[in-house]
Amino acid sequence: MSHTAHLSVKANLQELQRAVLFCANFAIVQNCSKKEAFAIELSVEEALSNIIKHGYKQNDGPILITCHCHQKFAIEIELKDYCFPYDPTLHPKVTMGVQHYDQGFGLQLIFGFMDKIIYTRKNDANVLRLLKKFSNLHIS
Repeated sequence: MSHTAHLSVKANLQELQRAVLFCANFAIVQNCSKKEAFAIELSVEEALSNIIKHGYKQNDGPILITCHCHQKFAIEIELKDYCFPYDPTLHPKVTMGVQHYDQGFGLQLIFGFMDKIIYTRKNDANVLRLLKKFSNLHIS
């Protein structure tokens, strides 16, 4: 059976923690391991921070969050915002040791923790989907 949960938050740092905990708790309820829940928590926090700081530029726009468990084999987190179009999957890889320490490392964290990252632009919205497979199952 699949399970889904929704949350709508304003794009501000005060709402960030509530949104991150919502996603992490969803993962835990779906029996993710602590390691998987931690990966989801950090990835969602980084993605939402980017939306708040760079997309909305801290203007309190809406962020719609959907958490979905796919038949107990993966958790998918969908983050929808109405900022300018931005596809984080096209962001260049950052090499450690370069002078620009604040550029792109958070995205690399997301790419490292999540199994699949999908971006689409739909009805004037950025839709970022983060997929984390359960480690106890091997899915091709």
